[in-house]
Amino acid sequence: MTQSSLQKAGFFVYYSPYLILKLSKDLFISVALVIVLALAYYYGYEQYLSTQTFFNHYANRYLAQLVAWLISLFGYDTSVVFWQLHPNLIVVDGTPTVSVGTPCNGISLMYLFAAFVIAYPGPWLRKAWFIPLGLLLIQALNISRIMALAFVFIFYRSTFDFNHKYAFLIAVYALMGSLWLWWAFYLSNPEISLKSGFRKLLRFQFIKELV
Repeated sequence: MTQSSLQKAGFFVYYSPYLILKLSKDLFISVALVIVLALAYYYGYEQYLSTQTFFNHYANRYLAQLVAWLISLFGYDTSVVFWQLHPNLIVVDGTPTVSVGTPCNGISLMYLFAAFVIAYPGPWLRKAWFIPLGLLLIQALNISRIMALAFVFIFYRSTFDFNHKYAFLIAVYALMGSLWLWWAFYLSNPEISLKSGFRKLLRFQFIKELV
C-alpha cells in the first residue's frame, strides 16, 4: 500500500466517526433524546414521583373531583369518597361507580406521547404547540373515558369489565397513535401545512408511504 493510500485510510479512520455523525445527525440526536427521556421517566417518575404518596394522592384526587363535577353538569348528584380501600371513589346519585387510581391519571401516556414528539426530528416551533395540544386531547379523552365508565357501571354494568379493560383503552391508544402518525409523517416536515397533514392523515395516506 502506497503512502498516499495509507494517508487516505488514516484520514477515513480518523474522521469516520465525525462523518457518520454528520450524515446521521438527526438519527443521533433522536437516539440521544430517547435515552435521556427514558432515564428521566424511569428515575424521575417511576423511581421517585410514583412512589411519593402526596403526588399520586393529589393528582388522582383532582382528577376524580373534576370528573365528578363534569358529571354533575348533567343533573346528577355526585361526590367523591376517599375510602382507604377504594380511594377517590366517584358516587353518582348514591351509587358507587369508579375509583380513580394511579393507572387512570394518564401521566404515563402523556409523557410517552411528549417523549416521542421531542425525540422525533422536526421543527421545534411546531413541537412547542403540538405537544400541549396532544397532551390536552389525551387527557380530555381520558376524562371522557372515566365519565363514560361511571355511566356504564350504572346503566350497563354487565359490560363494565370489557369496556374498562379493552374498549376505552383502545380508544385512548388509538388517539395517541394517530397523533404520532400525524407528527411523524406530516407535521415533522415543515413544508407540509397543518391542514394538509390533517387531511392526509384522515385519508390514511401514510399507509402508502409505509408500503
